[in-house]
Amino acid sequence: MKNQNMRLTIGEFSKFCHVTVKTLKHYEKLGLLVPNEIDEWTRYRYYEVSQMRQLNGILRLKAMGFSLEEIRELFDEGTHKPSITQIEEKIMQVESQIAELQNRLKASHNMADSLKHIEGMERISIQRLPPIIVASHRRILKYRSCLKELCENIIDPELQRIGCKRTQPYYCFDIEHEKEYKPENIDIEYCVQVDEMANDSALIMFKQLIVITINASNLTIITARQYKKRATTNKKNLLDVLSMMENNGIKYWLDGGWGVDILYGRQTRRHRDIDIDIESEQIGKLIRLLQRHGYKTEHNLLPVRIEMYSLKHGYIDIHPLTFCYDGSARQASPDGGYYEIKAEFFSETLFENRVIPCISINGQLKFHSGYKPRNKDKHDINLLKRIVGRERIFRQITS
Repeated sequence: MKNQNMRLTIGEFSKFCHVTVKTLKHYEKLGLLVPNEIDEWTRYRYYEVSQMRQLNGILRLKAMGFSLEEIRELFDEGTHKPSITQIEEKIMQVESQIAELQNRLKASHNMADSLKHIEGMERISIQRLPPIIVASHRRILKYRSCLKELCENIIDPELQRIGCKRTQPYYCFDIEHEKEYKPENIDIEYCVQVDEMANDSALIMFKQLIVITINASNLTIITARQYKKRATTNKKNLLDVLSMMENNGIKYWLDGGWGVDILYGRQTRRHRDIDIDIESEQIGKLIRLLQRHGYKTEHNLLPVRIEMYSLKHGYIDIHPLTFCYDGSARQASPDGGYYEIKAEFFSETLFENRVIPCISINGQLKFHSGYKPRNKDKHDINLLKRIVGRERIFRQITS
């Protein structure tokens, strides 16, 4: 009767020990803590008070980090206590877990700071500045800290030597030509804003850039992009350049794609540049004139040709010619020889109510031969053939 009074139902045992019924049934299934009695008819489970000590042992071992499988092994061995070695192993595991948790805590703090920074970055203002002229020097630097020495010992002395005038207030920046961050051996370009274009030197190159400033929170990022050059020249560019030469007494003949279009009477395709033939004696005068109007030399292959570029008017390709007494001319070729141009190839035509000196139809057909034609060359040849056919029909009608 006394033993019966010491029996506890599973619910009572659960409340006394602060363990759920579900947990007690799980321990029973694993063989860790089996009820002292299970009623044959009702299947009620009863525990003795003495089993509280066994349950407390399980809970204490769990708190130390022992798994239920490890606890069952201890119980199967007949001992409810781990060895000193086993406890020391658990201590090492706990210390490792503490270190891992500290790393997680640090990572969590970093993530919180990063999210706060991102929230600040969301308030971004982007300012696109007008194109500027810069003098630049580009090289591979071992470290970013070397940039100051590069500026003081190389770039600044070279700017002074060539007489380059910096824009006031003094404005400079650097561009990293890398796809991603690199701690060393960085392809970097140092730029100083200047008042005007000048001839490139061995150390300094002049160019036009678009500068964009990105303001985010307390951070300001400066990025620069090469100013995109005009890919085409339009009719207004053409007429402006021709007027510029005529007003300054430079004799010329229009050549190339524009030369074909004015013979045809209208623009029929896009033109990257304006091809000009001039007397070789006037090449220096024309170059100086173009420089005063903002042109800069792109490719100097004289005496064969020289290509110049203007932000306003685009590209111009100049071919100096040496004239003979009979009106024919010679143009230097890249192999050191020359091309002969017949006197009859120098002509003129009416375009936009003005007379424009140009290479004749036969001259253009000659210049478009002797090489594999590109698509634009095929277009020009077809136009020239149409003009020839048109003139033939006109002569037949008027004869």
